[in-house]
Amino acid sequence: MRSSELCSGWVSISREFDVDLVCGCAVQSSSSELEALITSQCEELIEAIRRRHVELLASVRQQTTRKHQAFTDHVTDWTHRLHRTTGLLQFGVEVLKEADPTAFLLASLRCFHLPS
Repeated sequence: MRSSELCSGWVSISREFDVDLVCGCAVQSSSSELEALITSQCEELIEAIRRRHVELLASVRQQTTRKHQAFTDHVTDWTHRLHRTTGLLQFGVEVLKEADPTAFLLASLRCFHLPS
C-alpha cells in the first residue's frame, strides 16, 4: 500500500469517526474499530518503510561495488601504462649507454617484432 493511499484512508477514517460522534452512535465500539484500523495501517506503513529501507541499502551497496570496480579498473590501466613507460625509459637509458646505439636499436627492433 502506498503512502498516498494510507493518507486518504486516514482522512476517510477521521471523517467516519466524526460522523459517529455527531450521530451519537456507539462511540466505544467505533473507537475500538478506529484504533484497530489505525494500528493496521501504521503496521502497513512501517512495513513499507522497512521494504524501502532494504531497497535503498541494496542500491547503495550496488553503486559502491560498481564504483569500486571502476576505480580498480582505472588503477590497473594506469599501472600498465606506468610499466610500459618505465620500460621505455629503461630502454632509452640502455641505448644511451651503448657505444654503437644504431646496432643496439636494430637488434632491439628485431626483438620487438618477435612473435610472443
